[in-house]
Amino acid sequence: MNTNAIPPLTSSAVEQLRTLIESAATIEPPMRDWELSLACGHTTRYRQHATLHAPDSPIWPCTSCGHRRRVIASIAVDNARERAWCLREAQVEHRRALDEVARLKRQLARAERRVTAARSSLLGVQDDVEPLHGAATTGGEIDVMDELAQQCPA
Repeated sequence: MNTNAIPPLTSSAVEQLRTLIESAATIEPPMRDWELSLACGHTTRYRQHATLHAPDSPIWPCTSCGHRRRVIASIAVDNARERAWCLREAQVEHRRALDEVARLKRQLARAERRVTAARSSLLGVQDDVEPLHGAATTGGEIDVMDELAQQCPA
């Protein structure tokens, strides 16, 4: 027998390991590119986190002429990386939900087994108690039982 063998992981250890791997494997948050039309007639690109709206500064440095000019319009540039990130996040969330459903199903199965065992125990106890219930209901039978109890030393 190999004494260096690693024991199998518990289900909670597997769950913690899965969470650790998923958190380490996440990709960078999405960035969005904005195309800014400036008063000088040039356009420039600006990149920021995708959760933020258009650049809020009314004046922006022009990369072509080097002057700071008024922003005429800002348009979000479609970003495939952002869509891929959102899709990945949805897949991760779906996998977590499926894992949670599986965990709850296992928990329910364990609870149902405990209920079945408790029901069996209850039925066994009831079977033992039922024959005694109402066995000495008449006054004469109670008197006989009292006499027997007095005759028997405690």
